[in-house]
Amino acid sequence: MKVDAASVSLLFGDMRRLDQALESRSQSCHPLWILADGLVSTLRGIAQVIFVNNPVCGALILIGLFCSNVFTGVAAIVSVIAALLCSKLFDQPQDALRAGLTSFSACLVGTVTVELVPALYHRPVTGTLFFWIILMSALSVLVGCGLGNILGKFQLPAFTLPFNTVTAILFLCLHPPEATEVAAAPANVTTDTVLWDQVLLGSVYSMGQVYAAYTLAGSALIYLGCLLCSPVLTAASYVGALTGTLLGVAFSDPPYDSVYSGVWGYNGILAAEAIMFFMVPSVRSVLLALLNAVLATMIQAALAVSLKQVNLPVFTFPFVTSTLLLLATTTAGSGLTRVKNLRYPELHFRERPQKRRPDDESSATPDLDRD
Repeated sequence: MKVDAASVSLLFGDMRRLDQALESRSQSCHPLWILADGLVSTLRGIAQVIFVNNPVCGALILIGLFCSNVFTGVAAIVSVIAALLCSKLFDQPQDALRAGLTSFSACLVGTVTVELVPALYHRPVTGTLFFWIILMSALSVLVGCGLGNILGKFQLPAFTLPFNTVTAILFLCLHPPEATEVAAAPANVTTDTVLWDQVLLGSVYSMGQVYAAYTLAGSALIYLGCLLCSPVLTAASYVGALTGTLLGVAFSDPPYDSVYSGVWGYNGILAAEAIMFFMVPSVRSVLLALLNAVLATMIQAALAVSLKQVNLPVFTFPFVTSTLLLLATTTAGSGLTRVKNLRYPELHFRERPQKRRPDDESSATPDLDRD
């Protein structure tokens, strides 16, 4: 059975033909088209956390989040909708809304808050917590606009910095009056033996930990969603996860629970994916992606020491810091080519410049749609 490229493009990649269909109906006030547009924007906002611009992938990721916790899935939906409404209120571009570019930070605000606030501060998931999620999700849009304007002058995206900013503020505000003691390691743990099968499992769990979700089935669904859009991003995400997880063994102490649960790999995932997304795939970009995963994990280890004192997670600060630094050092060339029209790595590679000159690379202006 022969399948043409047009049919495949309906489901895989970034589903640009769906955008064209929605755009052609953008002037229609029919409730079904409004609902369809909102659904696509919501699912893409969930998927854009891992640089995926595909609503079908977003649906798989959402199912994966529900596998972790019903509240996590609900928080993802509520936070993204709050961000979309705020974006609409403040006249953000419609194509950015539909692509989920104004709401992916809000998705993390919701999932991370629901997963970590009960664990860190022993606060139950209540209506009050969802009120804070909605408020901070809306604020993440405004913070994202401000950071985008600032970093855009240097041709750099804001990544998940809006999420980090508003969620750190929220967590510090929700912190109980007395510092919460960090749980000690079990007394019966007397061996320094590393369980390598659990380390490999931790690299799988890492994908769920991007959303602060600890779930094996959910992580597998998120990997599948990523694969549906881009095999290159999927390969980069696992290499980043494995790199961070292995470094976690070196940087942490027995019994390595945080390694086995995937906590050490999620920044590596985002760091490796970001390079492969913003740079035209090449041998050098692959090497840079690996180095970025290493740097992000080392920053995570360094930040964890200080943030542990105030019982605050590292969030995705390590990924943002390392990636901004490396992208800033490569905008002038270094044999790497920034992508002008951001879609997905396979298309970036096919549309890469055939004749590359150093002066062309230094003058390339990247697409800043993810700001």
